[in-house]
Amino acid sequence: MAGFSALAVQKALVAKLAGDATLMGLITAVYDFVPEDAVFPYLTLGDGVARDYAVKDAKGMEHLLDLHFWSRGRGRKALLDIAERVYALLHEGTMTVTGHALINMRVEAVETELMADGIVWHGRMRVRVVVM
Repeated sequence: MAGFSALAVQKALVAKLAGDATLMGLITAVYDFVPEDAVFPYLTLGDGVARDYAVKDAKGMEHLLDLHFWSRGRGRKALLDIAERVYALLHEGTMTVTGHALINMRVEAVETELMADGIVWHGRMRVRVVVM
């Protein structure tokens, strides 16, 4: 199990998130590309970094991935509910990464902000995934 794993990790992550009924009760969709008619709240895949993570007898990759949550309304409660559920699903969690073995997965940071329009809330979660 070796080689470039970014697409396999993305597919596994989307399957894990979109397959959770509780999360999907909080958001309308998980997007890689947000359509113009997207309905709040939703989650998007953001930037990512993939780095070599080879050890003595195995080849692997470390992925640093950004997930973004978007909501509208008064207060950040909806946004924090989404962040809490995503954290519960991913931090030290498991998922099946086709063609690779998941070594670990951790949430490294969560940020929230009110956008300049005063209506839209934005959250960003940095997730670290290591696969061999």
